[in-house]
Amino acid sequence: MSVLFQLLLRLMFAVRPALRALLGAWGRRLAARIVGVGTNVRVAEFGTTAPWDSRKPLVSVIIPCYNHGPHLPRNFASLAAQSLQDYEMILVDDGSTDPATVEYIDGLDLSRVSVIRQANAGPASARNAGIEQARGRYICCLDADDYVAPTYLEKCLLLLEGNTGIRLAYSWVRLVGKEQRLHRVADFDPGLLRYFNPICSAAVFHRADWQAVGGFDEARETMYEDWDFWISLARIGVRGKVIEEALLFYHQQPGSRLREGNRRGAQSYARMRARHLEFYRRTIVRMLSQGYVEKWTRTPLANLSRAEQYAPVAPCAVLAVITYCSEWTEWRRWLSTVDASDAFFVIVCECASIPAWLLARADETYWLESLLHPTQWPDFIETFKRTRRISRVLPNPMVVTGGGE
Repeated sequence: MSVLFQLLLRLMFAVRPALRALLGAWGRRLAARIVGVGTNVRVAEFGTTAPWDSRKPLVSVIIPCYNHGPHLPRNFASLAAQSLQDYEMILVDDGSTDPATVEYIDGLDLSRVSVIRQANAGPASARNAGIEQARGRYICCLDADDYVAPTYLEKCLLLLEGNTGIRLAYSWVRLVGKEQRLHRVADFDPGLLRYFNPICSAAVFHRADWQAVGGFDEARETMYEDWDFWISLARIGVRGKVIEEALLFYHQQPGSRLREGNRRGAQSYARMRARHLEFYRRTIVRMLSQGYVEKWTRTPLANLSRAEQYAPVAPCAVLAVITYCSEWTEWRRWLSTVDASDAFFVIVCECASIPAWLLARADETYWLESLLHPTQWPDFIETFKRTRRISRVLPNPMVVTGGGE
């Protein structure tokens, strides 16, 4: 590697945080235009979803932990609150030395979480150790100090089960802790992935793809192990998609691995680039992006249709299905009939936005245009009503040219 290139790398990683803060979303769009290649997605015929053995969890959540005991209760609480409960938890204690962390892990209820203990070997090793024991079709690696919104797993799996052309699902990120802001991560672009990591660490992927690429790189000098892994997946043709909602809460703190990685960014990036040198040829990423195919499934809820897979809701659960532009005055009138103790869900079809007062009342909102093909919506709505035991559906005014408030 030339001296000039090394100097450019150091400069890039030195100024990148400041540029990100300064340029924001505009800067991300500019970067995507300069180094991205976009995605040229072909549409294939509808297929079927491969059935999954209901005796196994559909998704395995791997929680690598090194001295993060104080954050584990919040992490576990966010998983306990998931709308989709068809998961297993595997905690990998990566040689924690903090007494409070060790004591907390010792006291865990092993009927709900499996615990693996190993000598300290880094987060990549901990993730690999957990995935090796995982029984799920899908994997979510959730760092011990992070947590997720209640519909994170459900929405990621809707994407993956509804379109087998997508094999990696993730969301926007809400930063918490020392730095607090919304990070609107970019949609998947293999060209952009060469220079930036837009994919959150808790992205959901196929366990089979982890096997295909040989897992995470466990070398201790690898500071961007998740970025390196996403590149490995992209190299075998995996396509990802972002959910444009902040469903992951990422905790930044002094001394975090990401901050350490940024301090050693040029060195870490150079090593990653050397491991995936062919991926940095523009002709290769263009070829990858042109091979993407939409593979919508006729049975998107085949593995998500059992009521016992979902968390119980309030005895009275109310659903509003909003289609097209609606008469919001009429919706406000119907909403006034919903009791404060009722669970209230909103499913949005073909509507770009809904009023803040309606969003604020909803326990959860599902924007189907970003999750499923329109032909799959009826199946989702009927399955939702049955699995959440919806007791009442609000009438839809169905006014195509309604006013707003």
